[in-house]
Amino acid sequence: SKLASRTQRLNSEIPIIQTTLKGGTVGAAKILLDGALAIFGDEYSNEVNFDDANKFINEGVNTGFIRSGKILAVERRQLPTAADTMHLNFSGAKQLSYTWSINMENMEQAGVEAWLWDKFLSTKTPLAISGNTDINFEVDNNAASIAPDRFKIIFTKVILPVKLIGITASRKTDKTISVTWKVENEINVTNYTLERSTDGTIFNSLSVKAPLYNNGVKADYDYLDANPLFTASYYRIKALNKDGKIQYSAKVKVEALNLTPSISVYPNPVIDKEMNLVFVNKPLGTYDIKITNKLGQVFYNGEVNVSTVIFNKKISLGNLKTAGIYQLTIRSRDGSTNSLRQIFVN
Repeated sequence: SKLASRTQRLNSEIPIIQTTLKGGTVGAAKILLDGALAIFGDEYSNEVNFDDANKFINEGVNTGFIRSGKILAVERRQLPTAADTMHLNFSGAKQLSYTWSINMENMEQAGVEAWLWDKFLSTKTPLAISGNTDINFEVDNNAASIAPDRFKIIFTKVILPVKLIGITASRKTDKTISVTWKVENEINVTNYTLERSTDGTIFNSLSVKAPLYNNGVKADYDYLDANPLFTASYYRIKALNKDGKIQYSAKVKVEALNLTPSISVYPNPVIDKEMNLVFVNKPLGTYDIKITNKLGQVFYNGEVNVSTVIFNKKISLGNLKTAGIYQLTIRSRDGSTNSLRQIFVN
């Protein structure tokens, strides 16, 4: 019918499924052969009645919706629910190449997913619940490929993705950072990745956790960042679903540690001529290190590139032959630091 095969919208808010069937030789442009239309609304019945339009059989290929033994060109019915099926008539086909074009509008209201089942190929193709889906298929010399009941549209329950409902991060007294997050409707999750960032934009993976339950219930997770950043840190959760879709939680920020700038030496007195020079919250950059005796003789002359908020430089004093008191001089290249202190070498 013209109503079933035309492509313009009936009404921008009415839920519909419009099927059109095109065919032709392989490699050639396909022509429109037939079509059918389903219109949904609470005012309609799922029984065949005067709201529906019977199909007038063409000489060529025919399609329509099958209900109660009748082929309908226009079917008016209530919105489908999970486990509902709409059977498609497919008759009069020849050994050609065909395309189903199945267009759905406003079908989100049904809260279902839709699939085209091909009985001959035993395949299930997902259909866009909003918009058009084209499915190409062939008819060959196998009688099953032209079976009138080869195709049907099946509906299944929409599986809602996991919901990330909360993430917290806080620095503990030992300076480590505790991160916790909560989820609802945990189902079809592959894993959770805890990510960390210094700027809230570029994140790196910190830990990966498998789902606890994956059966649609709530779940709580925690992670201890034992090697945290001392600068401001941002954390978020990336949930990878089994269908490949990714969800992100909100970002949470942990403020930088309030560290008093300092340079320290340990151990002091120096043991076994090995010492550590520790920079805390000092300007990043290059520092010149010199160790001299009381006569001004130089026993160590080197440099260190401080690159983190807390930075440790191990220094070997193997060339010191005499125990005693030595002068340690630390100067930054930018002139912001000039430190003098005594070290004791055993």
